[in-house]
Amino acid sequence: MILLLTNCNSNENSVNSESASNPSSTSHSIPPKTNSDTNKVSKIKFKDVSSGPFTVCGISMDDKILCWGQNLYGSLGREGFEQYSSSTPEITSYFKNKVLKPTSLSVGDGHNCFVDGLSNKPYCWGISAKGSSSTGLHSSFEPQEILLNDQSIFAKATSVSSGNDVCSITLDKKLYCWKRGQFYDGELKHPAQAVMSEGAPLSNIVQISATGRTKCAVTSEGYAYCWGNGVYPLGTRKKSSQPLKVLDPQGEQYLSNVASISTNDGRTICAVTFNGSLYCWGGNHGGQIGNGTNEGTDFPVRVIGQNRSGFLENVKQVSVGESVACAVTKDGKAYCWGNNIAWSLGDGTQLNSFSPKRVKTSSSSYLENVQKIVVGTQHTCAIDIAGDIYCWGMNSSGQLGQRNVTYTPVPYATKVEAH
Repeated sequence: MILLLTNCNSNENSVNSESASNPSSTSHSIPPKTNSDTNKVSKIKFKDVSSGPFTVCGISMDDKILCWGQNLYGSLGREGFEQYSSSTPEITSYFKNKVLKPTSLSVGDGHNCFVDGLSNKPYCWGISAKGSSSTGLHSSFEPQEILLNDQSIFAKATSVSSGNDVCSITLDKKLYCWKRGQFYDGELKHPAQAVMSEGAPLSNIVQISATGRTKCAVTSEGYAYCWGNGVYPLGTRKKSSQPLKVLDPQGEQYLSNVASISTNDGRTICAVTFNGSLYCWGGNHGGQIGNGTNEGTDFPVRVIGQNRSGFLENVKQVSVGESVACAVTKDGKAYCWGNNIAWSLGDGTQLNSFSPKRVKTSSSSYLENVQKIVVGTQHTCAIDIAGDIYCWGMNSSGQLGQRNVTYTPVPYATKVEAH
């Protein structure tokens, strides 16, 4: 059983009534922060991290993939491991005997992918290509090559993004997408090139976010395209199963100078521009747009600054979760905002925030030198320049990597113990 914390009161600074009135509640209890929590030593250093709804994986400095959290469809990648979850980061079985150079790691919902930098082949595991004709779903702990067609293997990839579908950018900046596992209803689904409504292929793609029911891509010209069947607006005036160019805040011109983009299951989309500005749009039930309210917007709006002062500036990367968004600035600071019932903002409280708040490692210190941040369903993880991964928030499946069996939530950024 997965414990999901929900907050019916979405007002800013609201707090879950149960945890406020009964702080010793077993399901909501938080262990006191100690020096040993803050000063943990991780023997394994990382160069990348990715998170799905309840699973987290990282690439180590020696090119191994380690995973922890939920084991849906074998997504932890461990041979013979049949438990539902694990809070202990371990090297996936495939990488104990293989020499690959994993890049562009993307953890989805029961389906994880990466690109081998040596061969440019994308590999995926979890929901497998070897599906049964009755259900179309079969689990595999071992990464599978992707079939481009009946005769050849997909071998020209530079990056990959895994959600309900998987999308991969090729060396010539084309975008191909396919069903996770490639095998649904007894039929093998080969990667197909993304095309626009007029039939022209989407080209010059440099970045893709394909989580959930919505996909968004960025072109080398600095424009963003979104498409899918999400519930909320895509920033394009209308929904479409084919890529449409995202409009600017006035809905008259196109949003330009886009460097990267992030989306989550069709709820909220955020984009970073080359000058470090951050725009978000779509659903906003948790305040994750960061515009000081919890009202959704059809078109992009600037994310305001900490304490509602000005705008959040010098942003280099953003990640959007179910009702939380987080960003990293060019000077290595981490900020989060939105629904905080599960301590996902990392500020030590359960107070919602409709504007960015600095992520803390304790009541008096902040997380510094952050390279990248990733948001799951109700947890968040970040990697710093020293190669340490920190996680905080909900811990229902051991997704915080704390090597314990209690799975208690963590209110501050806490180092993952990888041995």
